[in-house]
Amino acid sequence: MTSVSEAIVRGAVNRSAIVRQTGLDPDLVDAAIERLERMGRLSRAPLGALCSGGGCSCCPAAGAGGGCASGGGTPGPVALVLRRPVTDPVIG
Repeated sequence: MTSVSEAIVRGAVNRSAIVRQTGLDPDLVDAAIERLERMGRLSRAPLGALCSGGGCSCCPAAGAGGGCASGGGTPGPVALVLRRPVTDPVIG
């Protein structure tokens, strides 16, 4: 998850870019993204554009064989947004 988070911070904009930067298997990248989402550390923010009629094969966000990061049926490309971890307040 750390490698995936670092790739996003370095500017990876989709799954393909994360795979290229980290050298991780695409399935592992998907699992890390899903885990980061469940932990509340990552969210997918719609960019407001709808997918073109040609689908992912015509989309510049798809990259070489990767598809965009929209996952779960969200139409159009999304931004992967990392959040700082929530720390527990110090109880004194």
